[in-house]
Amino acid sequence: MLCAACMATGCGIRSDFSGRVICDRDSVLVQRIALSPDGHSGIDTLILKDGCFEADMPDSVEMFLYVAPLLRSEREMVGLYPSRVLYLPGDRIRIEGRLDDPQVVGSEVYDAYYRTEFAQLEHQRNCLKREIQQLSVDFERNHSRVDSLKEEVRAMDRRLSALGLEGVKADPDNPSNGLILLQISAEECVEAAKYLGAGVRNGRMKPALDHYIGQCERMALRSWFSIFGASGADGA
Repeated sequence: MLCAACMATGCGIRSDFSGRVICDRDSVLVQRIALSPDGHSGIDTLILKDGCFEADMPDSVEMFLYVAPLLRSEREMVGLYPSRVLYLPGDRIRIEGRLDDPQVVGSEVYDAYYRTEFAQLEHQRNCLKREIQQLSVDFERNHSRVDSLKEEVRAMDRRLSALGLEGVKADPDNPSNGLILLQISAEECVEAAKYLGAGVRNGRMKPALDHYIGQCERMALRSWFSIFGASGADGA
């Protein structure tokens, strides 16, 4: 679990992961997904003090951190989209702003990312997700609008995948490419990986990229077999 001694101590940058967030709860949930067999995944509750928290990572491995407000009921799980943050060993990152669309401070990768068109479009998508979450609390009354917004989010996901692929092709050495690659569809990810500059592909994000690209390659292979496998068997 996250270092308990560092929880709720303020808004400084003494710890691996800290935040100053806008949230109507007194605690947040942080789920850790280790991107290395040497790490440990888990979920922790961090107490907020004036909207602030601090915590240290238990392992020096790459992790996805999913951050969400502490839920008051199971009903709030409907339409919940936790924020995902990439943590790289050695970083001391901080999230600021709205919990459902935070800014990540203290990371060279995120600094480059926020200057991209991709990041601007992702922000627009997060605004749609926020509306879905708010309406989903009374889903029976708002289901038609929720379904419509979900379709808009799916369309925006497709735009983001296409935009990410185009961006990697146009500027292979941009430090933000690794982060973008982790957010696009399996098909575009496998294609975009072919164009990544060596400095990005073999840099600090290499373990995370190895993990995600490998997953996408397996997904693409399963999709290929589902399309062509049956016809190939029939023709044998």
